[in-house]
Amino acid sequence: MTDDTMEQTERLDRLIESVRQLDGAVESLILNEAAVLDGLAQMLSAVHQMQTRAEDNQKKFGEQIHQFGLDLAAQLGARNPRKPIVIAAREAEAQNAETGLLQHLYSWLPDATALDIGAHNGETTEHLLEAGYSVIAFEPFPASAAQVESRAKPGGSLRVFPCAVGKEDGTQNLFVASGDSGRRGDVSLFHTLAPHSTDPNLRFTESFPVTVRCLGSLVMSGEIPGRVGLLKIDTEGCDLDVIRGMGSLRASVVMAEFWDPEHEFGKSGRGRLEDLVVEMKKRNYRWHLVIYHVDHKSVISYYQNRSDTVPGSWGNVIFFEDQGLLQESLRWVEDLLPPTRFR
Repeated sequence: MTDDTMEQTERLDRLIESVRQLDGAVESLILNEAAVLDGLAQMLSAVHQMQTRAEDNQKKFGEQIHQFGLDLAAQLGARNPRKPIVIAAREAEAQNAETGLLQHLYSWLPDATALDIGAHNGETTEHLLEAGYSVIAFEPFPASAAQVESRAKPGGSLRVFPCAVGKEDGTQNLFVASGDSGRRGDVSLFHTLAPHSTDPNLRFTESFPVTVRCLGSLVMSGEIPGRVGLLKIDTEGCDLDVIRGMGSLRASVVMAEFWDPEHEFGKSGRGRLEDLVVEMKKRNYRWHLVIYHVDHKSVISYYQNRSDTVPGSWGNVIFFEDQGLLQESLRWVEDLLPPTRFR
């Protein structure tokens, strides 16, 4: 046998041995893989059984919790009527749900300071004081401002500014309403910086200059705080100007008056709800509640987050910085007033 033949034979033997070793390794790998797959199958089966038991337990616990909720609701319902008992302490309160809501919100606001813009004779101011607010009131008509002042208690929390509030600081004429107010009550309610359309029994016969301040400059001068709990505005058609002059002032709740275009006061184009909503959205007040009145139908109702109005209505729109305040307000009004649905 030649040397070349012997070398080739040795190489062939080594190759055969390598193949045998590789075959053994493959066989071992296959056996190990089968064991792994079998183990995985057992684990998946166990997980499936655990999942089935968990779903059964969850269903059972869910049914128990649901029944517990029904039992608890039944017990609470037996103790408390579904509708609250509503008592109007004064005749005006029966027709003014808005004031009642502001009193209720006192407990939910992070700040107890209230600005009462257009305080008139101080009736709303007094309600706010009774609820616990510290009130800063603004009223430009001298006789009415004196009435607001008279509601102050020794050591109390009322400050009165005998001036009007508008878009900017300056001087403007205050137009004095006169005539027969009829069902509208005290005619001095309607004094305004901007004469508007009225019914035939009401007119503006005289005017005189008054000081006008804007809220933004009052904040900058330190005369009022930069953040308050409540800003209530009732300036007979000038509420939008007050809002536009807010500057850096922030309030958790802002209430302003509006008139539908078919209302006697709204026919001149002032006091539109849509204008108020647009302006407040610019200030990042995303949620609002509308409480409206239709006097000739004796209707008081509410809706939320719409800018259209019911024909012939007037009312107040309440804007909220926080959605939770809207939700609390809805809980309060839904048991007191019938809702309005737009379809």
